Amino acid sequence: MKKTLIIFFALCCLNLGALAEVFTVQSVQYTQQNISIPYFRYLRYYIIDEKRINLIYKNLSSREEENLLKTLSKEEKKDYKLVKKVQSLINRNAWGEILYNYPDYFPAYVFYYHRCLEQKYYSEAQRNLSKIREMDRYFQIFKEDTINLAMADLYLKNGQFQTALQYYKMFEDKNDDKIFSAIANCYFQLGNNDKAIAYVKKAHNLSYDDVELMYLISQKTNKIPEAHKWAKILTDKKYNFENLMKVQLTAPNDEEKLKYCYQARNTTINPDEITKVNEIITNLEQKKLDKYIQKSGQSARMPQWSDIANRFPPNISDAEKIAKQDEFFAKANLYLTKYSGNQLSQAFNSLGEEYDRYISNSQEKYYQEQQLKAQQALREAKEREILLREQMIEEQRARRYMELRRRMYYMDYMGTPMSPFWY
Repeated sequence: MKKTLIIFFALCCLNLGALAEVFTVQSVQYTQQNISIPYFRYLRYYIIDEKRINLIYKNLSSREEENLLKTLSKEEKKDYKLVKKVQSLINRNAWGEILYNYPDYFPAYVFYYHRCLEQKYYSEAQRNLSKIREMDRYFQIFKEDTINLAMADLYLKNGQFQTALQYYKMFEDKNDDKIFSAIANCYFQLGNNDKAIAYVKKAHNLSYDDVELMYLISQKTNKIPEAHKWAKILTDKKYNFENLMKVQLTAPNDEEKLKYCYQARNTTINPDEITKVNEIITNLEQKKLDKYIQKSGQSARMPQWSDIANRFPPNISDAEKIAKQDEFFAKANLYLTKYSGNQLSQAFNSLGEEYDRYISNSQEKYYQEQQLKAQQALREAKEREILLREQMIEEQRARRYMELRRRMYYMDYMGTPMSPFWY
């Protein structure tokens, strides 16, 4: 007997490529083909997203639900009630209760799988996907290829590179750049650099991950010029601190390294990254100056920035330190090109004295700030002490007043005049 239903999808066929379809009130009817598909009693209230191994629950309005219930049998109404109950638990992420009390409710495993992916619980997602495959053993709901590719991704994320490689190799004939990239990554993680390079080269368009993989392989095999080339391509794709530091690390000379260090510093506000790159800048700038003095035969002794920076008091901000560092090296480089002999020695002495005065003034200012803070703290402590004393006096006055009221009430009640000594 055919019954008209209000549902939002049904599975179309029994073969491995079963797909979801959205139905209207006018067009939906039961068929034996629908009913034979696993979990149809639940799945009819969902839309299947086959590519993502996902389900979309369709909430009905009050009117739509009322119309639907008129078309359902007694058993079907029970199923619908169960769907609403379990979906409510899914919305509350009550997974322990769901999986324990409703172990055969297929949609719950699909939603839990995506919850694990969102939380990056890849091992749990892998176990759950295995359960989905077990429950849909003939791949009537989700395609076999879709499941296998998702398993490959999870094995890769879990660090099971050999197993991931076996899964990805199933899709090699699809001529897909993403598959080639994944296979290359597996080979790299397994230590087979030649195979990794071969699969990267199969890609029609190199992705960011492909370029990064080529950079890592080149650096790992000590092919520094090639690594530098790939690092620059990475920077073209993503101009950020990390990639600029890769370029400077593989740069052919100190001048290039300095250029990219300054560029990297301008891209970040992270204190740890700024500290890291400033140390490299200091060493490279100081090395350049020392090398220049040695090459020119100058006997002048120039101040060392590291010695100056170590004497900075705590009240100097990171931004001010950077500005002073840049100023120091700019002046030192200028003096080297402008002076020689005694003039250069005098210029360096003047530079050292300039920063000595700056540090001395900063330290004096810091000590004054600390004194003012100490005096302020002392004033606040005295004010708190005065306030506490006043509170104690007020509390004592209040207690005396309450005691007086109590005695007056007692004497008035007893009809006895109160002694003036009690006031």
